[in-house]
Amino acid sequence: MGSAQSTPAPPSTSDPEKQRDFVDTTAFLAALAAPPVSPNGSLTLSNLASWESKINGSPKSRLARTILQHSDISTALTTRSAFISDPHVFNTQLDFKTGPITSQKSSGRCWLFASTNVFRYEVMRKLKLEDFQLSQSYLFFFDKLNKANYYLESSIELADRPLDDRVVNFLSSDLISDGGQWDMVVNLVENYGLVPQSVFPESTHSSLSGPLNALLKTKLREHALILRRASANLRAQSFSPEAISRALRLKKEDLMKEVYTIMTATLGVPPGPHEKFSWDYYDADGKPGHWEGTAKDFAKEFVSKPYAPQDSFSLINDPRNEYSKLYTVDRLGNVFGGRPVLYVNTEIGNMKTTVVKMIKAGIPVFFGCDVGKFSSRVEGIMDPALFEYENAFDITLGLTKAERLQVNESAMTHAMVISAVHLDSEVFPIPESVNADGFSLVEDGNPVRFKVENSWGPDVGDKGYFVMAAAWFDEFVYQVVVPRALAPKDLVKVYDGGNAVVLPCYDPMERTGPRFSIGFWGMVTAVMVSTEEEGRVALPNGEPTVYRDVEGGDEAVSLLNTDIPVTRPKRKRAKCCMCCGLDCGLFWKAIGIVIALFAAWNAFKLIRWAVTPSPTGLEEMPEYSTSLGCLSAEYIYSEKPTTFSVPIGAQNADHGFDTRGGAVGTITVLEGAETATKVTYEVVIRSDDKALLNDVNLEYPSDQDTAVGKSHLRIVTPRPDEGKCIRYDVKMYVPPTLKKLHLASHTISHVQFDPESHIQLDDFFVTLFSPKRLNMILPHNNLRSHNLQLEVYEGWIVGDVSIETSTKITTQRGAGVLNVRVHPTPSLETPELATLRTTSGSGRTDIFYVNKDAQFHRPISSTHMSSMNADMYLTYRDAKYSGLIELSAKSYTATGAERIAPFGEEPQDKWTHWVGDKEGKDELTVKTRGWAGVYF
Repeated sequence: MGSAQSTPAPPSTSDPEKQRDFVDTTAFLAALAAPPVSPNGSLTLSNLASWESKINGSPKSRLARTILQHSDISTALTTRSAFISDPHVFNTQLDFKTGPITSQKSSGRCWLFASTNVFRYEVMRKLKLEDFQLSQSYLFFFDKLNKANYYLESSIELADRPLDDRVVNFLSSDLISDGGQWDMVVNLVENYGLVPQSVFPESTHSSLSGPLNALLKTKLREHALILRRASANLRAQSFSPEAISRALRLKKEDLMKEVYTIMTATLGVPPGPHEKFSWDYYDADGKPGHWEGTAKDFAKEFVSKPYAPQDSFSLINDPRNEYSKLYTVDRLGNVFGGRPVLYVNTEIGNMKTTVVKMIKAGIPVFFGCDVGKFSSRVEGIMDPALFEYENAFDITLGLTKAERLQVNESAMTHAMVISAVHLDSEVFPIPESVNADGFSLVEDGNPVRFKVENSWGPDVGDKGYFVMAAAWFDEFVYQVVVPRALAPKDLVKVYDGGNAVVLPCYDPMERTGPRFSIGFWGMVTAVMVSTEEEGRVALPNGEPTVYRDVEGGDEAVSLLNTDIPVTRPKRKRAKCCMCCGLDCGLFWKAIGIVIALFAAWNAFKLIRWAVTPSPTGLEEMPEYSTSLGCLSAEYIYSEKPTTFSVPIGAQNADHGFDTRGGAVGTITVLEGAETATKVTYEVVIRSDDKALLNDVNLEYPSDQDTAVGKSHLRIVTPRPDEGKCIRYDVKMYVPPTLKKLHLASHTISHVQFDPESHIQLDDFFVTLFSPKRLNMILPHNNLRSHNLQLEVYEGWIVGDVSIETSTKITTQRGAGVLNVRVHPTPSLETPELATLRTTSGSGRTDIFYVNKDAQFHRPISSTHMSSMNADMYLTYRDAKYSGLIELSAKSYTATGAERIAPFGEEPQDKWTHWVGDKEGKDELTVKTRGWAGVYF
């Protein structure tokens, strides 16, 4: 870090990829005799006329114009042969399959997901797990915190350079991005260890990092200026460099406290690397397991074998620079003073051979590439022959791999994992750099394609997996990470030799992930034009655009079967009615019939539209309780319903409920007796396999306990075999003395608030962690809480909610559906602010704000956000709204609202609309990447 930059060597002459000569020199020199159409270099109409004449003479160009003006080029020019030649079939695979497919959501953490997907392989194999994820958010937290420190340290070191210096400017633009590199992962694991995802799960701002990054960048740029000014003042007073450094670092630590405050508020407080935690899990056979220790203990026990992360290093293929050399990038890192980012540059053949060797050794491969080039996220194919650009446009895409890097056409943008390879039947030579004995052979042949585990969720490719052609590997793969023990020996010597060539910080080999702070949705819009997406998890509808005839139309071309008439009849001019075609000639009769049919068809569609109810988004909602099944199972736990009471927490008057395992079930929250002081439960657990009930466990403090520290009920059930079932039905009676209740479920659950019960709490949280669409929360506004939070990872939240002080509803982690009526409760004193926060994912959101009591109006503070592209229907007609609105959406409808700035002009601040009185106390914020409808 901070060393002087070396000058990279020119491209190696031993590189088999020669630079292509774009210009026919003889033809170019001959053309010098003819003058250009525009001698002064401007574009003239004569240029256009000349080009148009040439294009019109090409049938292929005319056909391209006909087709491509009505379809996007990536869909229209996708070759069928690529799908045929790139099947998702592989003959050499790892001996153990991990799961589930991970999703980095709306963030640039691909390198963290790729590395943890590699690390989890040994954890799952050792513990025989079926599904498992390491906490990407845990590494993300410490990476972001260390990058902030790294940037401020660089700002101190570069304080004497002007702000428009290229290095200072670049670091200020890319100061704390989500991207990273393998050696940066190693720094994090060595310093902070690893934890399972359940110990430090995802949060809103780890899955949707843009808002957090924007705030951190704003503060860190301010911090950098503070340090620069302090440095200038101290230098002006002739302090020694050592004294200046001490003073600036003391100030930096004070500034870093602000960064830590922001991060812990948005991401949560992670366990310390030496802090003990407990982790309970089920293995693939449904047997429970338990592990206890620290994050560093976990990394040491599960990730240090067979190859520790610190014993692996990066091979790159950068044909701009000399091979068999060590390279690094100036000021690229996260942990200040930590392990530098190092690359050993080598031929692409060495990298492919190494990948095959690792797969055969049972080791998944971390690799970096330019994922947006010649790839289809829908089909999960990466192949340079995927699109017929050259044939359609009569052009040549002639850039070499080195030239693409030199002109910023390509860069290392994404990290993924290779888990399998398909080898052909030919022998595969191993270069001497891999086998010290000279030339050896791999029995299974040459790599044809590779299986790639992506981190864009299971809805892309083949259930989250991509197939990468060997030719695509040659052109767009830049990095693979290899353990020293499996790396070519001569390249290990290069790595150990040190003396790295220092590339500038703005080099294309800088890092994987987002590289500059362009708007995430700006990237998404550009990528969606070509029906692909780089760094993102879903298209608007998950399918490529399909062009077809009008609904119900016949084939565009039909058979010609009209007989030639013997005598041409006279055309009837009188009584000619074009609208129906009666008594008209053949031509007008045809037109009249077509018009009549067209009018009839549109009338039918209009009637159908008028009588068809508008979709509510609830058409596919499962039925409460019965959709879970297992209702008729004959065996019951303890052979009868179980009733018991659980003391509430003595100190905080709190209680927690949790379900784990393989059962499904319902949870009903009811009002307890007026004199009750304990939470009373009625529990029925049933199964069609009696043996399963023997492994049911109910954990709760004794009814006789008088001073309970942690009040809870945990229901743990076994996972049934296929074809079997187990189910619980729980009734929870809440006593009036209870103040805080947290209801959680890690199994598929239906939660219902009894509409006849009146319950008042200080804090009430409901979280359904299971990523299944059957999950459901049915709230009712008779249950009131000063702080109410409802969240489903996947599923439905439908019903009525109240706002005492603050209500937060979340469905953002998937396609969860949110449909609620919101009831602000009257304030006893001066009207309190009624705070409502909703965050959705890709599922529909319907909010109906209900305030029909004309006697009061509480000031409204509502925020509705979508982390994906959810449509929002926000109805505030009964809210008596009066105030400002911030509306940010891909498209929107706003009825009853006035624009602050005229069409075509940007507002001066974030507020875009207003309703009632601009000075009103109400505030509404709407942010979505989809469509929003706001109705007043």
